[in-house]
Amino acid sequence: MKKTVTPGHPVQINDHTSMEKKLNDILFDEKQQKLLNELLESLTPPQGIWLGGYLIGFNMSGTEPATVPSEAAREEQVTKTVTEKLKILYGSRTGNSKGVASEAHRFATSLGITSELADMNDYNKKNLKKEKNLLIVVSTDGEGDPPLPAEELYNFLMSNKAPSLENLQYAVLALGDSSYQHYCKIGKDFDERLRNLGATPLFDRVDCDLDYQEDAQSWYEQVMEIFRDKLGADEVDSATIKATTSPLATEFSAKKPYEAVLLDKFILNGRGSEKETWHVELSIEDSGLIYEPGDSIGIITSNDEKLVDAILEKTSIRSDTKIKAGQSEKSVREALINDYEISTLTRKVLENYSRYLLHDRLDMILDDQDYLNDFLYGRDLLDLLHEFSSIISANELVSILRNKQPRLYSVASSYRANPEEVHLTICAVRYTRNGRIHNGLGSTLIADKVAVDEKVAIYVDRNESFRLPEDPSTPVIMVGPGTGVAPFRAFLQERELAENHGKSWLFFGDQHFKTDFLYQIEFQKFLKKGVLTKMDVAFSRDQEYKVYVQHRLEENGSELFYWLENGAYFYLCGDQHNMAKDVKTSLLRLIKKEGKMTNEESEQYFQELRKTRRFQEDVY
Repeated sequence: MKKTVTPGHPVQINDHTSMEKKLNDILFDEKQQKLLNELLESLTPPQGIWLGGYLIGFNMSGTEPATVPSEAAREEQVTKTVTEKLKILYGSRTGNSKGVASEAHRFATSLGITSELADMNDYNKKNLKKEKNLLIVVSTDGEGDPPLPAEELYNFLMSNKAPSLENLQYAVLALGDSSYQHYCKIGKDFDERLRNLGATPLFDRVDCDLDYQEDAQSWYEQVMEIFRDKLGADEVDSATIKATTSPLATEFSAKKPYEAVLLDKFILNGRGSEKETWHVELSIEDSGLIYEPGDSIGIITSNDEKLVDAILEKTSIRSDTKIKAGQSEKSVREALINDYEISTLTRKVLENYSRYLLHDRLDMILDDQDYLNDFLYGRDLLDLLHEFSSIISANELVSILRNKQPRLYSVASSYRANPEEVHLTICAVRYTRNGRIHNGLGSTLIADKVAVDEKVAIYVDRNESFRLPEDPSTPVIMVGPGTGVAPFRAFLQERELAENHGKSWLFFGDQHFKTDFLYQIEFQKFLKKGVLTKMDVAFSRDQEYKVYVQHRLEENGSELFYWLENGAYFYLCGDQHNMAKDVKTSLLRLIKKEGKMTNEESEQYFQELRKTRRFQEDVY
């Protein structure tokens, strides 16, 4: 905005410094006005800041002005004038780290701390050496990998290009899953590397498991108090703090779920199928719940009482023995039913159990990751107790376990198309192991225990990293075998409502065409309407040799690469252990072939797709 000087009005320099107190009564002649206006228009903001301070300090009674300071001195003056900031960086795949970082940012604001929130994916790593106050919230993917948004910054920090950070003070919150060997590895790596580069930790790193909410909140509240004292933030009244830090107070969560009525459920597979895949419709009318395609629904359920009783019998623990679970005291039977994970085993459970049981074979299992993976697969707590018997008390038993986790299922509907409902696609898990029938906790709750018009405890688990392009005209490629097709049903319902939706291509696979073509009629309607441009299917057991979705990708390599070259987004949903790896291998191979690239060039092309969020995956 152009600034001018009018006789009889106070001078303002670059909107930073008012000289009303000194100059309010001073009138300028025409020549002086012209000179001042020319000067003001030419000033940069830092120059305006310095000049304002210079004039305020000038003795208007006739004393000679001080000597104009050097450039270094002027820079120091400007630096002191600008408020010191707190940078909050997050690296997240599913959105959990972003959520915590956003809450920390709101809390900082409520305390009067000037803070900036940034995704590591969008952060210029060269700015790191300029930071003085830093908060890092980062998750760990798979077996110790950085989430994609954190990858570039992580690799830069771990390289010999990383700068000295002696002027930096920081705190780290690590999110992870203790069922993996390298629990919270990326957060630990960030913490260790920052220390090695000379940075000073203001607070001990905290490592959070899947039930991270309370630990995360306690962490950022304590950290912010330290930064408030350090940065000299202004005091803010308690009412403002409460209002600013409770934006999600009315939202449903894993600890405060919504009781949704089951409207309908039916099996999608045909007669004779080896699978049992349910389509589920839940009412969210008047709940205030809002979801987006790409989100999941968390289902809260209790453990099988027969399994609990078998565990108590095996350990000779009385069912009415009192233990402390969280903040309350309850019977061990009640706690095992409602509070602890007993239907799956993790590495952490085995490590905890080994404290009470000295056994060479158990140590051998823990020392061999491949053997450990095979041992854990399909086993529950009762299997462990049968294989490695031990005398253990009620308190010792629950101390080896982690808290029971919600079961997450991809949303299979568009909220815009179904504002009072949410749809899920759930495959009932049933198998035999060690002579016992094992049932999936969430899937068999829906299949066997909840009838139509009865209630299910749910909440929305948001996934900011699995979203349709903002521009609905952007082409999309979707790969979702089995129940992995669920979010793409939601995608297509959403795109159908868009006035100018782009091309879409779906790759679907399962065992048999006749019995396992999930949502076949709906997809055919989408094709007829033009909402779905193209669909390729792979039914693995309808011929002698196995055919999977990755084979269909390579068969269509030329056209698929053309779509990518023209801006298409690529989405992948389903099993992470085999299918997802095979699909990514095939994608790299076709990129190399069709783009006439080297291995390195095709890898760079793929990484660019990931970095620009044109490759997104939701795997489990």
